Amino acid sequence: MLISWGLTALCGILKRKLRLTGPGTSRIAFVLPRAGRVSGDVITIDGRLVARLCDRFMIPGRHSIEWDGRDDSGQRVASGVYFYTVRFGSENVTKKMVNLR
Repeated sequence: MLISWGLTALCGILKRKLRLTGPGTSRIAFVLPRAGRVSGDVITIDGRLVARLCDRFMIPGRHSIEWDGRDDSGQRVASGVYFYTVRFGSENVTKKMVNLR
């Protein structure tokens, strides 16, 4: 259970909640303690944007965003190491993930 919003607490939730939901699809689950704008991206190891997963206002509660292993133009990306970043207010969490085809 998330008691207070903070980078450490969010990292704990994201670390436990990255799940494969189908062939080539990953779900990132998180809990928002209050309403606000959430943005999520997948980036390469050198910081280039691969896909914008979300950029919208969300209400408090449980949420998830998914990545289907495709870039913003709809092309499947190569197998390898990527990072996902979730931003909420002044908080910014980045975690590593591996895409396997």
